[in-house]
Amino acid sequence: MRLTGSPIDYSYINARIHGLISKLLTEEQFAGIDRAGSVTEVLHLLREGPYSSLAEIYNATGDIKMVERELFGHHRRVFINLTRHSPDPLKPMIAAFAAELDFHILKTSLRLWFDQSIRKRSISDFISYIPDDITWNGITPQAIINARSRDTLKTLLTQSGLTADIPHLLEEIDTAASTERLFYTELAVDRGSCIQLLRGTETLGLRDRTILTAIIGEDIDARNLTRVLRFPELFSRIPADWTGTEISDYVQKVIIPGGSHFPSKKFTEAVLKSLSRRGSRRSSETGETATDAVPEIITMVNSSGYISLDAETVSASPGKGPGGPGGGGAGGGKRRNYLEVLLQIDRHLQNHLLESARRAKRGDPFTIGTLAAYLILKEREIARIQSLVNAKYYGLTLMDIEAGSSTGTRERNAAEGRGGTEGRARQ
Repeated sequence: MRLTGSPIDYSYINARIHGLISKLLTEEQFAGIDRAGSVTEVLHLLREGPYSSLAEIYNATGDIKMVERELFGHHRRVFINLTRHSPDPLKPMIAAFAAELDFHILKTSLRLWFDQSIRKRSISDFISYIPDDITWNGITPQAIINARSRDTLKTLLTQSGLTADIPHLLEEIDTAASTERLFYTELAVDRGSCIQLLRGTETLGLRDRTILTAIIGEDIDARNLTRVLRFPELFSRIPADWTGTEISDYVQKVIIPGGSHFPSKKFTEAVLKSLSRRGSRRSSETGETATDAVPEIITMVNSSGYISLDAETVSASPGKGPGGPGGGGAGGGKRRNYLEVLLQIDRHLQNHLLESARRAKRGDPFTIGTLAAYLILKEREIARIQSLVNAKYYGLTLMDIEAGSSTGTRERNAAEGRGGTEGRARQ
């Protein structure tokens, strides 16, 4: 993509983006914040930067959900400010990234509809946190939340145009209503969000499309691996008698397409290998014979040449020890080992995105790579701050939250038909 604005205009936005990247919180800063003992202390440590309003809001309300709402508003303002200062050729891509926030609001709206209509729970305490200035073809989040029936909801989603963007959304709504599990509906929304983002690259020139799809694809890799390692149940309860087609269909349902290094077919191959190499085991909960593919997925990551995982962590992760085969499933020490792998993957992506931005600065600056790297890094920073705030509110550590002990537990319960309305947790 060659910009049509003047070199002065582009030099300004390029310098601005690199300046914004330099102001992102470092690992050392996050480690220091994680040592804080309370929500108030966390927000106090953030008072000098762009998150200064969080402390004011929490001190005035004592409401952690208001802090989360302000974080969401801060994220939206990032896109507004970038759009205001960017040359026209950059604006469509900024809009494509910004649209992910609309998909987040859709997920939240569907959760509230699900709690109110299916689980018959009161959602009055959560309605006020939903932005009232987002619509889809005139359909508001409030209309979705208050749909009187499943058919009404499906009609609204069709009128909104969201069903065209999110494959199988209506089908998953039916599944959620019949099983009282919303998890796979949320996965469908996540998939639709990433598909739309990748579709937004199609108008770019070949070089910039290649750069951008690679960067987005690495973020998708991280999302997919995060899901597998935070919720190993998704890949540790695969029926041992499934055919190759059934396995492929299931992987297509769970894994977001577009990964740069680990496309969905790689996950399918890992499941098939786990069937042939590791055999199967009988679940103590259901009595069914199932295959645990997570160890094979970790092997897939470590043998890819893309990420070099710590040897000790990898040797422990496939289930040796108290959480391993015959030792209680995917809980306890096994889940903690999976988290260690996840954190290594997360750090690798963070470092790779920063290096991508540096390479763009050193080389030809007239590419979209620097902007994309910043937008992904900023999104991850905001999500991590929210995790820290939740960790202190629930008396946990950041690692606990990232392992799924708080917000993640509610997501995992949603996958199993339990739990309730949760806060924003990026997958």
